[in-house]
Amino acid sequence: MSVGQLSLDVLPPVVESANGSKRSSRLALVTSAEVVETIASLASEAERASHSAEGELAFQLWLSAAPSRNADDRARQVFASEAGFAAAARALVEVETGSSRRLLARAFPHIYGSPLFSWFELSGEAEAATIAAIREHEQGDDPLALLGWLYQFSIPEDVRGEFGQFYTSREIVSSMFDGIDFRGPAVIGQRVIDPACGAGAFLIEATRRILAAAEQAQLSPDEAYAAVHTAIHGLDLNPLGILLTEAAIGLLVAPILPSTASRVRPLHLYITDALAASAAAIEEHGNEVEDIKARRGAYTDGFAFVIANPPYGKYPTRNFTPRQAARFARTTNGHPNLYGLFLQIGVELLADGGRLSYINPKSFVSGLYFKNLRRFLRNELDLERFDLFEKRSGLFDGVLQEVVILAATKRVARRETIELREYAGPPTADPARVLEVKSSSVFLGEDLDFLFFIEPDNAAHEALAAMSRRGKPITDYGFGASTGTIVWNRVKSLIKDESGDDRLPLIWGNGIREYDFAGVGNRQGKATHCQLTLKTQNIVSAGDAILVKRMTAKEERRRIVACQAPPELAQSHNGYFGENHINIVRATRNDTGGVELEAVLGLLNSKLFDFVFRALNGNTQVSATELEMLPIAIGPQ
Repeated sequence: MSVGQLSLDVLPPVVESANGSKRSSRLALVTSAEVVETIASLASEAERASHSAEGELAFQLWLSAAPSRNADDRARQVFASEAGFAAAARALVEVETGSSRRLLARAFPHIYGSPLFSWFELSGEAEAATIAAIREHEQGDDPLALLGWLYQFSIPEDVRGEFGQFYTSREIVSSMFDGIDFRGPAVIGQRVIDPACGAGAFLIEATRRILAAAEQAQLSPDEAYAAVHTAIHGLDLNPLGILLTEAAIGLLVAPILPSTASRVRPLHLYITDALAASAAAIEEHGNEVEDIKARRGAYTDGFAFVIANPPYGKYPTRNFTPRQAARFARTTNGHPNLYGLFLQIGVELLADGGRLSYINPKSFVSGLYFKNLRRFLRNELDLERFDLFEKRSGLFDGVLQEVVILAATKRVARRETIELREYAGPPTADPARVLEVKSSSVFLGEDLDFLFFIEPDNAAHEALAAMSRRGKPITDYGFGASTGTIVWNRVKSLIKDESGDDRLPLIWGNGIREYDFAGVGNRQGKATHCQLTLKTQNIVSAGDAILVKRMTAKEERRRIVACQAPPELAQSHNGYFGENHINIVRATRNDTGGVELEAVLGLLNSKLFDFVFRALNGNTQVSATELEMLPIAIGPQ
């Protein structure tokens, strides 16, 4: 996990009040320049204080919480700004709850007791300015918007920008909770966990819903607080994310906190690496968080609800401990992605009969890397529904990412049908397309790498079924596909702009057009050749072949773009090189069962194959493996 995955539900562009009206939080929380300047100075004040003995000890502990951090001036600036914000958050919680520090320290240990942040206290001037700003806006403003306002001004913009957070909108969060029926009095007494909670978007919404359910059930303040305490569980490696989550939930329970002072206990929020079985040194309750991760002690039965927007990004297998390698072998194949690892964790935490909802990149539904993950999900869960979105943009601020929301239940029984829904925008309105289709049409077999075929278009399901019934993959006819072998940034010194006796032509993806080869070299007409050396002489391509672009997006007119290698390359005795962003399809044996290479080219460039591939593929890559799986039928057609 990384700071880059912080999810700031506490800083929404629009605040929704209790009566449903909406307004811009950033416009509503305008205050004097003097107050803003004072709050903005908290980071500098904390940075100066961080060089004290207590601050230095906290800084070293903060560094140890994320081993990837470097102990440099930049890291200290980030650390200090977080400590400054924590001090401002304490002031806000105290004003909103009207409770004593002694009580608040018992309820919110990360705000008050964490050695990472509790060492820094506001100066008299800063505390007065912060409280003045809070008092100015506390009447009629959402306290979470106040928390976001403090975050916005106490942490410098360049530090906030470094986080690169994926903002999980209230609309998405609410839709995901609705999808697993987390609402109403039935959730009282149930446990929910987000194993990668970031700044707590899901846990904040869960708290809102539990408090609403408690009010509906006419529970006392003691009972309402107990319901929140029983339910809410969050894990994250980022201390600031846990602090934000705790502060936000603290503000939500503020109205009932004074009435339940004798029953207050810390929330189940932990700074810890959910991927590793080791207690965090900065947590007082390390044993409990390890019980959660291992499902032992009070957590043997697991969780009734698991919900997450996990971090995305490759996780090098060299970082695995032997224990982790054994644990995640069931779901990994090649380089694992963090979100795949967190999906396995979520399933493992789920109780029998429990409900799970995850929002992930669509890439897990296809591709060889996620083959084992898909098989694991099918074996462990009753998969009920997939929600898709027409556009890759608009769901997360500044992020171009095609995502899928998965909803499932952990039980032995399996549904005969799966619901597929596609939204034109955020899930605030009814889906644009809904399809109920047989499970066998969604969960494909081993010959198709256990793909999840989740296109909400019945024509796509019928087309693939007909192709599969009447055809066989191209490998059965004696053709194979491979990816270009030249990874240019690994052999930069061998890439040349001109031909030579010891150089061969280099094919790039931009040279491949539909039925047309536009020439060697990159988009600038450079890097046209690669040098023959001991390092490259065994990865030369030769002979007649189909060239296929490896990187295409759903917005493009075609996902499969192919042409035949030109005669001057195909007939060359010396051969040619393919850059890593192309695929090469060629005959692997002399007898291809009467299927000619030109016929394969025609099918790859056909509307039918492009239509089916577009429905099958979950990312921007046209992989060699997926090309080999597409069925071809022999016949006059």
